[in-house]
Amino acid sequence: MFSENYLPEDRANIENKDTIKVVSFNIEFSLKIKKAIDLIFNSTLRDADIFLLQEMDETSAAKIAEELQMSYIYYPSIYHPKHKKNVGNAILTSYPITKSNKLILPHPSSYPKISKWKNYKFNKIASQAIIEVQGKKISLYSIHTAAFNTTQNKLECSQEIVDHAQKNQSEYTLVGGDFNSMGQADISASIGPFLENNYTWSSKSVGYSGNHKRALLSFIPLEAFVLDHILSKGFDVISSGKISTEGVSDHDAIWVSLAFKKP
Repeated sequence: MFSENYLPEDRANIENKDTIKVVSFNIEFSLKIKKAIDLIFNSTLRDADIFLLQEMDETSAAKIAEELQMSYIYYPSIYHPKHKKNVGNAILTSYPITKSNKLILPHPSSYPKISKWKNYKFNKIASQAIIEVQGKKISLYSIHTAAFNTTQNKLECSQEIVDHAQKNQSEYTLVGGDFNSMGQADISASIGPFLENNYTWSSKSVGYSGNHKRALLSFIPLEAFVLDHILSKGFDVISSGKISTEGVSDHDAIWVSLAFKKP
């Protein structure tokens, strides 16, 4: 696990905010991290309070956190044989992180043998962190589930996260990441366990987030690539959207603005 606190001393403007803005962004193996940072600073992502990032290495996670003056945690999932570095999930936040954890998801990636440079069984994980906002404990999850996997396996991965969150007994939970859900069956399986446990599909109106199709998947309409989601428990959705990341990543960055539910 890698972590650091780059929070500024004066945080009064953060503590008094009425809403929380959450971003989920798969930065494609952190290959273009400088462009990713420039994108964040020159878009509406700049004022986000929480970043849930996937396909990160430890150096890139620390770099973005330092530039944004945030605290962060990072857990590697695997050492990638092609890119020759760690790949995993990070959580960056404008609030101090009090606790973190790595959750290994039940189904690894199973890649076709045509991709000979890949390890055919990549573990997939969720990085979890606890923060406190206005006296309320929030459990955060940055997740990345397998692309080449069955719809049932994707459902079981989501159920694993729901079960883990319930054990934490957090009244407020935010889950975001790359669910790799292609088509309605995958979406229903990925989102279903959360909806059945009083979560809100906060990014529902955002639509597809994949901006680049692999040659092997060229027969699938781009609109089917609703890959990334943000789900919340204990919050009302104020607004949501996405930012085009063409030239930076094969996933667009999605965001939601949330407010604590009123009693």
